[in-house]
Amino acid sequence: MNTPALTQAISISGSLLKNYHDVIRRIENFKVSGPTAEDAFSTLIGEANRVYVGVWEHLDSAAANFKAAGHEVPEYLQLRATHGHLGILDSESKSQVSVAGSLAIGGLATRTTVDALPNTVGAGHAADFLQQFKQRLPDVDWMAIQREADAPVDDLSPSLTRYWPLAVGVGVVIVAYLALT
Repeated sequence: MNTPALTQAISISGSLLKNYHDVIRRIENFKVSGPTAEDAFSTLIGEANRVYVGVWEHLDSAAANFKAAGHEVPEYLQLRATHGHLGILDSESKSQVSVAGSLAIGGLATRTTVDALPNTVGAGHAADFLQQFKQRLPDVDWMAIQREADAPVDDLSPSLTRYWPLAVGVGVVIVAYLALT
């Protein structure tokens, strides 16, 4: 029953679930203030929602692979029929003008506070199904797959640095050409 597509879907879902929790921690520890605070916070909300959707898309793929192999997953399908698709259920952003701060800097000083309600119930369901799906594949070494996913990527900079003089030379030629024309 184990197929590379099934193993990959489960593995990616697990990695994305970890990423979702990382984004939620960044949201909970959000400390940016000033005129860009709301934009930065909105970006984190969007990232949390995108990653959360990805978790479920890969769990859906795993469920489809189980079904194609003749193994039904009715509990999963029942939950998916009623489950929401948002990683952040609600968010709030408030900006307040600071009179003292405005006087001190000679301009308008604002303080922005943000809050978000992550979908912890949905993430918990995803974690439960992730474990159930892994348990259906006892022959897979999930720890080895996780170690491989966590392994650092080789540093590509040594191979790129040998082309640096060439890139600089080409850049100089282009600038000289443009200056002469």
